[in-house]
Amino acid sequence: MDSLMNPLFFVGIASGFCTLLFGIWVGTRIGRSRERTSAQALRDRLQSMAQQLASMTNNMGSDVRSYNGRISDFHTQVNGIRTAREQRVATNDLAQAEDEVALLLQAILQVNEGMKQRLDETEARLESHAQAMQSYITEARTDALTGLNNRRVLDQTIDKIYLDGTRGSQQEVSFVLLDVDHFKKFNDQHGHQAGDEVLKEVGKRMRESAVGAICVARYGGEEFAAVLPVGLEKACKVAEEIRSVINAQPIVVDGKELRISASLGVALCEPAEKPKSWVRRADTALYAAKGMGRNIVAYYYGGNCLPFGERAKSVPETPVVASQNNTPVKPAKEPVVEAATNSAAVAPVM
Repeated sequence: MDSLMNPLFFVGIASGFCTLLFGIWVGTRIGRSRERTSAQALRDRLQSMAQQLASMTNNMGSDVRSYNGRISDFHTQVNGIRTAREQRVATNDLAQAEDEVALLLQAILQVNEGMKQRLDETEARLESHAQAMQSYITEARTDALTGLNNRRVLDQTIDKIYLDGTRGSQQEVSFVLLDVDHFKKFNDQHGHQAGDEVLKEVGKRMRESAVGAICVARYGGEEFAAVLPVGLEKACKVAEEIRSVINAQPIVVDGKELRISASLGVALCEPAEKPKSWVRRADTALYAAKGMGRNIVAYYYGGNCLPFGERAKSVPETPVVASQNNTPVKPAKEPVVEAATNSAAVAPVM
């Protein structure tokens, strides 16, 4: 008790808290700095390539103008030789004319050969630049660790679905959000390299299981996402397949078997909503899946989050009701009965 009354005790707590906040701030700044540095490096490379292409274009234009000038000279020389030959026919002196023709042909062949070499070199450089450009584009759209699409591509895919009006058409689209269960323990107990291996393997298994997906991407951290061109029931089945495949086999890192599992949330794209709302409902279902015990698929329907699949048998059938901001809240018994009798909250038969 005396130690609690000591002013130094509170000073120590305040100092530690300030140090924690400072560490979080520094970490955030470093992370953002790295992102900006990476993006800036990519922009610098693209700008450098654009300058090189502009230089190549100017050189090609100069070569073509030079070639056209030489061809014009050759045309003038041919006309001169033809005129001279006509004059020499009368004197039967054609030897010099033949020598001039031979020299002219040799000069034309040399110019053509030189031009061909320049064009071949330019073509090779253009091909090299095209490959580099494709590499930069892929780099800008790919998550470096898992090889999946990155968050930017996912956001563009979602925006395109809304811009194309798919949500209002007969084609159904669902969003699946996945989170690796207890991921922090892999980093804490086995090191960050083990954590990276877990993320790579989860991404690989998700990509292989989400057959026909419009987009499979790393959402951020230990979260992954898939956009599926199917309705809610089929999307839940795909999500259950992903969950089962991830949980089926451990991954081996440095000779150690690591058991992994994942929780997934599924939401159907609905008309007259914004993209953020669609993603938020899937996130709400994911949060509910974690609340149901993890390693399970939950889906959002009619304001409720319900379990799906084989694992759902061990989970109470009581739905998790989402609040106004789509945050899942475990309701009391009486509101659950009311929600269950509400036609809008009745889950589809799956």
